[in-house]
Amino acid sequence: VVHSKPGGGTDYIPLHVWKHHSWAYGLLRRVRFFRMFPQAKALMRWRSGARYQAYCDKRERLAKNCFFTRPRVVGKIAEGHALASAVRGILFTDNIGGRVTDLDEFALGQKKAVAGGIAQVEHVLELVRGCMDVLVSEHKKAIEHAAKGVGEAKARSMVQEKQQVRDRARRTQLATLHLEELGGVVRLLDCMVGAQLVKAVRGCLERFNATLDSGPGERVFVVPVELDGQEVHLCPSVRRLVPVVAKLGAELNEKLHGLSWLSGDGRYQRSFRVGPAPGVTAMDYSRLVPRSFEGVTRRIQKDAEAAKGWAEKFYCDFIHEPVQVTQVSGYQIISKLEEVLRHQETLQTRFRANYRSGCVSLDAHGLHDGLAAGLSCGVVALKQALLREALGRCSAATALVDSVRALNQPAQPAGGCGGYVANFLSVRDYSQDREMDEAVDEVEDLFDALRKYKVRISNDDQLLLTSLQAKVEAYHDGG
Repeated sequence: VVHSKPGGGTDYIPLHVWKHHSWAYGLLRRVRFFRMFPQAKALMRWRSGARYQAYCDKRERLAKNCFFTRPRVVGKIAEGHALASAVRGILFTDNIGGRVTDLDEFALGQKKAVAGGIAQVEHVLELVRGCMDVLVSEHKKAIEHAAKGVGEAKARSMVQEKQQVRDRARRTQLATLHLEELGGVVRLLDCMVGAQLVKAVRGCLERFNATLDSGPGERVFVVPVELDGQEVHLCPSVRRLVPVVAKLGAELNEKLHGLSWLSGDGRYQRSFRVGPAPGVTAMDYSRLVPRSFEGVTRRIQKDAEAAKGWAEKFYCDFIHEPVQVTQVSGYQIISKLEEVLRHQETLQTRFRANYRSGCVSLDAHGLHDGLAAGLSCGVVALKQALLREALGRCSAATALVDSVRALNQPAQPAGGCGGYVANFLSVRDYSQDREMDEAVDEVEDLFDALRKYKVRISNDDQLLLTSLQAKVEAYHDGG
């Protein structure tokens, strides 16, 4: 078999070899792979070409509309993202964990922390605004250079000059389009800073709540508890404590909403259209901050009220009524004095200077001082009342003894019986209430109590008791 090639040589093949090849080819054509191979190859080549063409079309559209494909813009976005990442580490609450603070110190510290955090965010926004200003100025320069044809070679013919004019208009239009697309860059930078700001605020509030939930070794608020007359009250009171904390949350929320975002800057509005940045005008902290501080205020109010209840429960037993020493016996005064002295001893041995109720720690030193002062005044008053009662009873007992002794004297003339009768009537009236010996025993018990409680007895008062005892002894000896 001879195969002649146009413009070339000739191939010779034996007939039996050609027949064998023809038979093998026919046999292979019966196999589905070899039968469909030409069509499959054409389809694969078409599919590959179509995918590459779609890729080229998308790349071309992205190059026109997406600012992430422009190195100049991507560099500034990366720089802005680095600046926005620093916002996450800003503190908006004072680090009060592990230390004790009172209400005024807490309020001052939180205000300083909020003011410092807002100032840092404003500083970051100024740095981001500086990056954006550089980017805007570069795009404006690109428009000017494209309009003036900076860097173009001199045209050698009218055709080249017309082509350069068309290219210049196209580049100017493209640069203007790129400038208008910077509104999206502004919104993107705002969202970057806003997202990090939300994380920072949420982290600060979570740490603040964790501090309030800390263990017994951690105290946040130290509230003095004092005694005012016969009432226990906190300084500051719960009504003043809760509004201060709520006010701090309102101030933080107000300052966060008052931040000057790039989207609201008039300089960019004059250069291109900037729409509202999603997530910036209605940031998550608008709901996060009030809700968190509402929980904080409720917790502080609950803990403060529980602490006040503890103070009233454990300390109100020491608040005694003013001692009424009129129309009471000496034994009642002694009983009251022993009760007040037991209160003093209990106050000294069982006193707890501090009590923890959640995040509120009571400082009970003022209450202790008030109770101690009241008990001391009560002891002094009772001792003075006991002394007066003892002297009064001693004088009454002396008069009684004199009357009884007068009854046992020899009879007097008729003209002197008036005094005898008066003494008899006095003794008879008094015997209805108490015998002479009981009166003397009561006086001795009262003076023993005065010595027991270390009440100072003057020499004159001691002489009254000695005289009474001598008269009683003389009376019994004479009887």
